[in-house]
Amino acid sequence: MTVRLLVPAYGKQTNALYTGTQAAERALIDAGQADNQLDASFDYPAYLAGKSMAVGTLTQTSVDAAVASGVGFADPTARAVVARIGALPKWRRAMARVRAGKGRGRILIVGDSTKVGVGAGSGGFPALTGARARSFGVRLAEGISQAGLLAVHTNFMGTGTTKGSGGNGVFATGYDPRLTFGAGWTYGTADGVGGPMFFNGTTTNSMDFAIPGQSDTIEIYSPRNSGLGAFTAAVDGGAVLQTVVQDGVDGFIKTTITVTRGAHTLNLSRVSGLVFITGVIAFDSTVPAVDVVSAGWSSSTAGLWVFASSAFTFGAIRGQSVIGPDLTIIALTINEALTASATPIATYRTSLQALITQAKLSGDCLLMTGMPSDFSLATADAQAQVVAVMAELAASNDLLFINNHARTGGWAALNALGEIFDGLHGNDLYYADEANATRAFLMDYM
Repeated sequence: MTVRLLVPAYGKQTNALYTGTQAAERALIDAGQADNQLDASFDYPAYLAGKSMAVGTLTQTSVDAAVASGVGFADPTARAVVARIGALPKWRRAMARVRAGKGRGRILIVGDSTKVGVGAGSGGFPALTGARARSFGVRLAEGISQAGLLAVHTNFMGTGTTKGSGGNGVFATGYDPRLTFGAGWTYGTADGVGGPMFFNGTTTNSMDFAIPGQSDTIEIYSPRNSGLGAFTAAVDGGAVLQTVVQDGVDGFIKTTITVTRGAHTLNLSRVSGLVFITGVIAFDSTVPAVDVVSAGWSSSTAGLWVFASSAFTFGAIRGQSVIGPDLTIIALTINEALTASATPIATYRTSLQALITQAKLSGDCLLMTGMPSDFSLATADAQAQVVAVMAELAASNDLLFINNHARTGGWAALNALGEIFDGLHGNDLYYADEANATRAFLMDYM
């Protein structure tokens, strides 16, 4: 038989034809890369009825060759969302716990600058003034709350900045008014969850976190390694509640302090040596809710999350299970496909699989592509190959998958809707759109 090739994610149709073995053609149809309207002898509806999802594939060189002339590599699935029966059991259990009033649930968002919120605020690039409040994570928490289940974003995780530059993360002016930094605090040379960690090696000044709402429990995340220093934790300028000694056996640690329920400001102060702090999650343990934790890291790739490019071995991947999310959303595709610095596909597959494996230690995992990029910065072929790997790993790991390329119709379509900041980033409208689509999808599992 003969099938017609499709490129649905970019709003293109092609009349390119492919004739091969029945297995190869069925694989193309399953992947949303072709239809069989040219051959009535194949009962596609009956065949499709036996399938639970579209299965992406990257290694079909015949498809690559067939569409290389003018149309790019076909998207791995025409479906924007791939769902599975019985999916997200750990997340569903956590939501049952919240709804029954017996505890809390936790979402960790692993992503790049679009999960920091670059483009959502005011001013020129990176447009981060006021951006946290308009970022994907905050909008997701708001959406879950509006749907009837309380969700909060009373936390911060990582500086979010590009390694070696503090201009496009938490230290950007006006990004997160909840945080204030005394002299000596900056971003460090060691990477943790959400990028380079907060660092102070010179002063005893505090970095302060004005926790929104009421809280009685504060979790402080930090690295431990031979030769590091110590810092103290207090609230509201009061007595020291905990001294955290970071010198010791290599690891990523959580320090929990409890306080009287109320409105608090957390004070973290260096005592000695080199001090690194990854992040803080604060909450009211008496109120059942979902904690949405954003860990966007500008310019990051899956490989950067897996590899700690520093003298320490407690890289970002080590912190996922320590934070203990019931659901990890991994959204890392954009920087992998950039023309100027594309990640080898095999490397991406290995790194993404490592993140998936780590995420599943504590909870469930949802894979989600980043927003589509302008073809001038990342070709259609490169983007689709990266998306195909994510679809492939979603299938092989039995994960849910949200394809924002297919869902939105591509960068040009988003630009026409006024949801674009630049060639790689959305604006506040796009992040609200993406968060709403994610919230709507998760509602079936909440």
